[in-house]
Amino acid sequence: IVPIRDMKWCGASMILAAFPEWADDEDFVLELVKISPSNFAHASSRLRKSVEFSKKVASFGPEHLRYVDGMLRRNRELRSYKRLYEITG
Repeated sequence: IVPIRDMKWCGASMILAAFPEWADDEDFVLELVKISPSNFAHASSRLRKSVEFSKKVASFGPEHLRYVDGMLRRNRELRSYKRLYEITG
């Protein structure tokens, strides 16, 4: 992951595209999402549709919450993150 840190804009998403089996690995995807929130778009459908995993992603900050699926953002458990980020500006 060290070289990816220098190329936040493309490196991590290229890894998930090249190795789709890694796109379903929660720990690996979470590390890549920490580096760049846009990497969540390249996670497996299972992870992108998981409320629990989306809560972990949203906990990183408002930029990360933007990449959570719109239907999941309406979920009661994720709305609290949205309100928190709106309050803190």
